[in-house]
Amino acid sequence: MHPEIDRYAGLSSPIHSWDCGLKILGFSLLILVIATIDGLIATGIAFGLALVFLWVSKISVGFVLDRLKWVLFFLIPLFFLLPLQYEFGSGWSWKSENLGLALTITLRALAITILIFPMLGTAPFHRSMKSLQDLGIPKMLIQTFLFTYRYLFVYLDQLRKMRIAMKSRGFQPGFNKNSFKTYGNMVGMLLFTSFEQTERILNSMKSRGYDGHIRILYEPARQPLDWLKLTVLIILSIMLALGDRLWLT
Repeated sequence: MHPEIDRYAGLSSPIHSWDCGLKILGFSLLILVIATIDGLIATGIAFGLALVFLWVSKISVGFVLDRLKWVLFFLIPLFFLLPLQYEFGSGWSWKSENLGLALTITLRALAITILIFPMLGTAPFHRSMKSLQDLGIPKMLIQTFLFTYRYLFVYLDQLRKMRIAMKSRGFQPGFNKNSFKTYGNMVGMLLFTSFEQTERILNSMKSRGYDGHIRILYEPARQPLDWLKLTVLIILSIMLALGDRLWLT
């Protein structure tokens, strides 16, 4: 597995020691609740909870921020687009009250994204996939996750090598017909080699007895503390949902 996937899976924290299946179940519930809340205060609390879980997991803040920049790339324009409204007869106007809506959407999206890191980044990727299998997620969907994430890095590495080869042959990128033709040939070659490699991988896995069922050598038994952690997350989710509906609106 690519080291990018399991970079922080070997750390020691209360979240790392949590049973992987119960951890995914608990965080999924919390993420589902956060996705349904509407109040700005409740969303701010959810964002704070996400930061706390990230701190407890000991995952590098810089690592997370480097990935959040792509989320912010789509969220920041909301602060300009939502307040800007067009009214028939009066034209464009600026509704500053919609800034609160933009902030709510941003905090909600960031909270959900941040929670994914302690949910999936605190255990080896194959163990997380095994836990999803045990939770009843369709086998085909799990295999899609597994192979997409695994071989994405392989194809990116192939693309990097092809770009180096093109550069060594004097290719100068530009907005012209020759550049577009070269890029088209590069994409076509990448797809062709990827198809051939996929067939080789499939035949190799079948020859080793792969049947689509994920197996791991060691699976620790669930402890009472694992269930206690799940209970805490369930309580937090219920309090957040009720608070948003009753008190924090």
